Amino acid sequence: MRFLHWFIAGAFIGILNVLSYVVRKPLGVSSSFVTADAMGLKAAGSPAVEQNAFLKKHSNVDYQFILVIFMALGGMASALLFGRSRGRPMRSLTDVLMQLIGGFVMLFGARIGRGCTSGNILSGGAQMSLGSLLFAAATFLSGILTLRFMRCLR
Repeated sequence: MRFLHWFIAGAFIGILNVLSYVVRKPLGVSSSFVTADAMGLKAAGSPAVEQNAFLKKHSNVDYQFILVIFMALGGMASALLFGRSRGRPMRSLTDVLMQLIGGFVMLFGARIGRGCTSGNILSGGAQMSLGSLLFAAATFLSGILTLRFMRCLR
């Protein structure tokens, strides 16, 4: 199986991060989920969007929403280009359900924390923010410990 070299992928993320600061929009995508909700409510004719300032602010397509769409397209392109789409796309319904629940819990936490982990690590780390660098270390350490605890990493 072919993979994009980590250095090349990292360089692309670095370039994207620099470009994001050129246009004064830090990387991060958790707000795009609120945008999708607000646009869905607006399309359904719900008065909630007009009554809620937060939903109203996020009711139009913005750069983060476009970034999420291109992230999905990029993932699909990577799967096709590097042969990662072969095999069974879905292990079991239980696995898919657990992934959806995990994603929802992470998104819920990101919205409570007013931002996602990757946005904090990428944008804050690029600014050499001590808090973001400590957060990045804690995030990776907790991920490694969790995987070891679940016996996924030996």
